[in-house]
Amino acid sequence: MIFGTPVTWLIAEIFAIIVFFSCITHAAKQDKPAIKIFELFGMIVAAGLYENAGVAAGVYDYSLNRILLFGKVPIAILMFEAAIFYTAFRLTEHLKVPNWGRPFIIGLFAMIQDMTLDPAAVFDLYEIGSKISGRWNWAIHYEGGLFGIPYFNFSGWFYMMTYYAILISIGRWLYKKYNKKIIGYSYPVIAGILTPVIIVSPLTTFLLWAMPFFPQYGKTNELVMLLIHCIFALTLLVIYRGIERPLDVKKEWVILAVPIALHLYDIIMAFVLGIKIAYFPVLVIGGIHIAYLSYIYYISKHRYSPGS
Repeated sequence: MIFGTPVTWLIAEIFAIIVFFSCITHAAKQDKPAIKIFELFGMIVAAGLYENAGVAAGVYDYSLNRILLFGKVPIAILMFEAAIFYTAFRLTEHLKVPNWGRPFIIGLFAMIQDMTLDPAAVFDLYEIGSKISGRWNWAIHYEGGLFGIPYFNFSGWFYMMTYYAILISIGRWLYKKYNKKIIGYSYPVIAGILTPVIIVSPLTTFLLWAMPFFPQYGKTNELVMLLIHCIFALTLLVIYRGIERPLDVKKEWVILAVPIALHLYDIIMAFVLGIKIAYFPVLVIGGIHIAYLSYIYYISKHRYSPGS
């Protein structure tokens, strides 16, 4: 324990700070930098409210043996989520996917990232007091699931990112149309507050569990709904495959570096800690995501190079 925090949890917090501030640094160099930074913090607000609501509802809990907390949720978790959103959003701006479809692709990329993050974190276990605790702990669960995680968790990630992306896109459109600073500085905050409100709405309970036609936390209906989300987003990605404009990797390095670094971190932690249930997702799913990002890098560099 260091400062009352298990060593690997502290390492995760330090890594989250590095990743998040890499995105802040990148955002600071973009057009309208203050607003881009506000969008990052808006995601922290959205994720923080959502995660705290999950804790209050008894869906899961976090050990409070952390240095930095947002209510009852480690800020490191929120920083990871904000960085994942930021890099996924930036990547979709280079893809051929139409504007209406980009939020769903952002949700897909975020969900894929979560499929390696969660197993490596939930089973990063320590005995704290009389309780065995991971970086977070599921209170509502069932036997099986996806890599030991309830199916609805991944659908929840998909829609948290999708909703926030839709609201940010609307905010950007309004700001561009009316060119009012008050809109530019307020829409990320409004998006951050509205996202968790939509998440707890009947719309999302239907998208996660097909309620009211099927019961909440039903294993089969959760899996079916998750497959529907994945198939829909993957179909969009296949139909509109390729890039609309190439990545300037020197300027947009964070788009590739952050998701790849997160996957590599999950791989290292899973094998160092011997978390066998995480081996498949961190290697296979993480590997597929890294391969896709490598493909985007390749076609940006070779197919769209000057004189090509």
